[in-house]
Amino acid sequence: DKNVPNRTKIVDSTLYFNGFVRDVLVVKEKIFVATNTGLFVFDLESGDLLDKYTFFDVGTLDKFSFLRNIVKINYFSDFLVLLTKHGLIKFDMDL
Repeated sequence: DKNVPNRTKIVDSTLYFNGFVRDVLVVKEKIFVATNTGLFVFDLESGDLLDKYTFFDVGTLDKFSFLRNIVKINYFSDFLVLLTKHGLIKFDMDL
């Protein structure tokens, strides 16, 4: 429809990560992208990167090393649950 504004936004993934996307989850206007390099959280409306939890950033090399190879992500009653090659990880998310 010509009268409906185009709200399509394309985000260049190389701006944020170059890993393999394993799973994507949308919860309450946020997009969670699970990759082999970590977890990325985008705002659905603006397309902005809100948070990133990666194991390869300078200064956080060891801090998030458990986030390698996220396979699946899900959301259960205020908790984001990640299935990784290292086991389950539960994030308390205030959405």
